[in-house]
Amino acid sequence: MKITLNRVIPTALTGNVTLKATAGGNKIKLWQSSTKGSSPITLPKIYAIPADLPKYLYVEGVETSSSVGWQAPPCVGTVIITLGVNDKPDEMYDTCPGSSSTRDDDPQTFLGIFSTVSLPTGCEYAGAHGSSVHWTDLADYYSLTVPPFGTFEWWPATYEFDFKYKDNDGIWVCEISNVNAKTEILVRSPSSLLPGQVSVAMASQVPCIDAYLAKWDLYDPNLTDDEGAPCSKYWCHIAVMFHEQKHRTDWKEFYGGKLAIAIANSESLQSVIDCGDPDTTTCQAAENYWKYSILAQFIAAEYYALRSYNDPSTPVNEADVRAYAAEYEWEQPISAALPDGCTP
Repeated sequence: MKITLNRVIPTALTGNVTLKATAGGNKIKLWQSSTKGSSPITLPKIYAIPADLPKYLYVEGVETSSSVGWQAPPCVGTVIITLGVNDKPDEMYDTCPGSSSTRDDDPQTFLGIFSTVSLPTGCEYAGAHGSSVHWTDLADYYSLTVPPFGTFEWWPATYEFDFKYKDNDGIWVCEISNVNAKTEILVRSPSSLLPGQVSVAMASQVPCIDAYLAKWDLYDPNLTDDEGAPCSKYWCHIAVMFHEQKHRTDWKEFYGGKLAIAIANSESLQSVIDCGDPDTTTCQAAENYWKYSILAQFIAAEYYALRSYNDPSTPVNEADVRAYAAEYEWEQPISAALPDGCTP
């Protein structure tokens, strides 16, 4: 690193200036040339003024140490170099009247130079980022040609994480990003010609010969169980759509909430940089140290979401109870309109 020792103002001032390293002097070498040369400059170094200034010098860091201050990211010590001068004039343009060889004012610091470093390779500074859950909701309401009437599936969320340097704090902090969760609904086509299965959307689509059968097929007598209407022959396509959509809505509510907690807990993780601890010296080391803790957060999110979605301590499938209640809203009006609304 190149440093410049500028001419002392006022230029008429005569005397000496001393260049010294006030901290970490044994961690650097000072050279006259950028190509170094035969031997480094020994500090402290005295320069005559004005004859020896300005002067261009080059600082080489040869050792790091936690015993000196930390000016910038991990584990390269900051060397502070100050330029001091004795016999400071009392005023800007006062050429030290009455000065003599016995004058010895307190040293004054005119320049402070800090050697700083970049982040380790592959590491970045922390900042604003998106950590919300992105949902991919697939649906095909006419694809199934075989039982069951409909299905709902979900997949564990995927995510990415990085540990980034929090400026001036000397820590790596976790940033979660690209959280993606996926669901899919499949429903049997209403035109599927499966033996003994007929989809109806209104009572008039039921022949009167089957009016009582359809009335029974589309009636759920108990909304507190997980059975649903019999649908032995007659079923309602749109009712099944809303049944599966209820599964999706509930799952996104429960799993989305738990994922938000997992993200917040993960982003509270941090590594305080300690040059004596290899688990903290780079962002990669911090990521490797915390990766299983972050994984545990997302596994816990799935586990607790499932327990909210369908409490295993109850005798019924609670997710199906709610879904059949949504289905009932569409089936019950058709059932109630029979047998009067049937077609002869």
